[in-house]
Amino acid sequence: MVMTSVTGHIAGIEFKPPHNRWGSCAPDFLFGAAIESTVAGDKMALKGELEKQAKKASILVLWLDCDREGEAIADEVDQICKKANGRLQTFRAQFSAVMPGEVTKALSSLRRVNQHLVDAVNARQEIDLRIGAAFTRFQTKRYQDRHNIEGVISYGPCQFPTLGFVVERWARIETFVPEDFYAISLSLRDPENPSREIPFQWSRTKLFDRVCTLALYQNCLRTGFAMVQSTEGRRQNRWRPIPLATVELQKRASKYCRIPSEDCMKAAEKLYTDGIISYPRTETEKVSCSAPPSCCSVCDLFTPSAPCSYAGSPCSHRVCARIATLNAHERSAALSSTNDDPLVRPLPLFTPAFPRSSRTSLTSWVSSSCSGTIRSGATTPLAW
Repeated sequence: MVMTSVTGHIAGIEFKPPHNRWGSCAPDFLFGAAIESTVAGDKMALKGELEKQAKKASILVLWLDCDREGEAIADEVDQICKKANGRLQTFRAQFSAVMPGEVTKALSSLRRVNQHLVDAVNARQEIDLRIGAAFTRFQTKRYQDRHNIEGVISYGPCQFPTLGFVVERWARIETFVPEDFYAISLSLRDPENPSREIPFQWSRTKLFDRVCTLALYQNCLRTGFAMVQSTEGRRQNRWRPIPLATVELQKRASKYCRIPSEDCMKAAEKLYTDGIISYPRTETEKVSCSAPPSCCSVCDLFTPSAPCSYAGSPCSHRVCARIATLNAHERSAALSSTNDDPLVRPLPLFTPAFPRSSRTSLTSWVSSSCSGTIRSGATTPLAW
């Protein structure tokens, strides 16, 4: 058995000559110009190594990341190796964690490359190329001639609209003029429980006129009493958190752990390669489960006989027991019977060997969030 690796995409797409040169055609012509797939010069040695190993092999197992980009890279490796050895049998391993159990399971359920995911990535790459090249050439030529600007004015179909949001927010902050406002605050102390204070909300919320607010406040003082005309009580529900997909992971890490999105993904990918959490790039928002509750992908996180420990304190979560007590409605909401990639979750019985940092905070928080996703929502008593 021979193992090797690749560094991201091997091939890329470009316009065929002469449309790959500036000035060869009008920018709008690029939306229909022919494109071709090419291997970059710095990847030629890697391509040659794959072809060399493919000629000696009879079976190729692709262990690329289990997301769309990983599927596309696996297809690129598959095509390169099959050109060198037409009789080569290729299979795709699907896994979400670097653990003996996951590896064994992936080997026992090999599949073919998912062409639908490959086509989705190819479509995205082509759209990015055509839109980016057309608008970059158009605005560069337009503004270089009119305003004598040097260099390329690049356009990205995702980055440019995002820049617009940033500029709009910046403009609102710069043009904001602070203004004082005034409000009347009223609260009631419970005679039976003096420590309890019941606040009331003013229907007008606030006023920007200080004299008018003082007049209303003095009227309240002269009256001396207030009459409660009606009361209304309602129960408050606190729903369990949404399972962690990539976007949700970045949002919550930024909000609760104060970890920037870029640092969050770097830490998550390092934790994944260290075997502490599962693959952090996934769009799944349900727990992957083939036969609930015993075969759930999170059932083996914490076992009653061997609870995990983190930062010196034993974990009290019992995911297996919790899944077993879910009713039919809760189980259908929390569990998924599809073959989607599992949600971001901690791996069982890990022992962090690195000093406390953003990675330790992220690991602890992912563990708590994952266990919370399969808990039932909480209901508070009537709030008046």
